[in-house]
Amino acid sequence: MDGYPPFWGNLHNGPILLKVDSVEPVVIDQIKKGYEFIKVYNRLDAAVYKKIESVCSAQNIKLAGHIPVKLDKSDMLTGQTGEIEHLSGYARLTSNIDTVSANVISQNSDLAYDLELAKSYSLDKIKIAAGKTRDLNIWNCRR
Repeated sequence: MDGYPPFWGNLHNGPILLKVDSVEPVVIDQIKKGYEFIKVYNRLDAAVYKKIESVCSAQNIKLAGHIPVKLDKSDMLTGQTGEIEHLSGYARLTSNIDTVSANVISQNSDLAYDLELAKSYSLDKIKIAAGKTRDLNIWNCRR
């Protein structure tokens, strides 16, 4: 599931979600099709992503994927996060920089954010993020 335009462009073959009220029927449909988890990409609107988290939790289905770039970093690691692909978003949690360049914002990509923000990381913030990840039983996929 992704926002618009989807990160993979014409290669994206999953649902594109733009409104919160469209989330629950789409997640339910994916469950009925037999999917074992819901995968999200980084261009989802923050409110849409939070609704996906909520519906997945209520339906007892795992949420996996990329952290949307529009999601506030205080909302990134929650009990519903599930699994984070490629450690996406962690640079936002662990950087000493709070803003990114206009060029990075225009790319609307977690990779662009991570590459720019990782240039100035804090070991203390890494330890905090790692501890919260452990405490919430969030899995990470690095490949």
